[in-house]
Amino acid sequence: MTPTRSAGDAAMSFLRLSLLQWTALAAIAGFALAAAAIATIIVTVWMARTDRKRDTKRRQEDRQWDSDRRREDREHDAELRRQDRQREDQLRREADQKWEARLRAEQRERQDADARQVTVQVIPGGAQGQAQHASSPGHDYTHQLVISAPAAYQFRQVEAQIVHNSSGSVALRPAGHSGDEPVIENGRTVIRMWAEIPAQLFEPYPIVRFTDRHDNRYYVYRQHTQRFPHNTDWPAAAVQLDQSIRTGPKPDEPAT
Repeated sequence: MTPTRSAGDAAMSFLRLSLLQWTALAAIAGFALAAAAIATIIVTVWMARTDRKRDTKRRQEDRQWDSDRRREDREHDAELRRQDRQREDQLRREADQKWEARLRAEQRERQDADARQVTVQVIPGGAQGQAQHASSPGHDYTHQLVISAPAAYQFRQVEAQIVHNSSGSVALRPAGHSGDEPVIENGRTVIRMWAEIPAQLFEPYPIVRFTDRHDNRYYVYRQHTQRFPHNTDWPAAAVQLDQSIRTGPKPDEPAT
């Protein structure tokens, strides 16, 4: 017959084994809890440090973004101010150029108007000139050219040639006399020249060239006065003046 264990023995055996197991389990659990606590602390610290680093980085990025935006805004504002100054400078230059161009145009108009005060009168008959200039053999002076301007107007380098029509083209020949010394008559400066104009010439008329006190060069032909560059020769000036007289000024150009 199988002996039975008493209740006390079973309890002692159970408690003895259970205490060992629970002790081990408790130790393991304690270690586990401690490890978990340590891990939790480590994770918490790591997360806190990570959060701080992330926040610090974000703040740095925000500050850098703000700094970049402010720098870009300053650069943009500086560029706008630079462009405004450039526009203002350009407008001033354009205004100055327009003003200078207007002054030059007004000055040119005044000078050209003054130059139109020079008149050329052709008087037939060269007997007086022939007698006065008998020392110039080979010339048969037939006309007197009287070139005059108000005494206040200064002009110099006065020369003359004779324009005539040759086979439908403009031709020129020397007047023959360089001119007497200027004299003042009735408030005008008068220069007399003696011209040799043969009767066989077709439509002859003198063309006179002079320079004003501003060193501008003018040609006068049939009371039509025009400014020309200094390198313009007699034929070119005569052709242009003859054409201008025949065709008249263009609709958008004032008469000279």
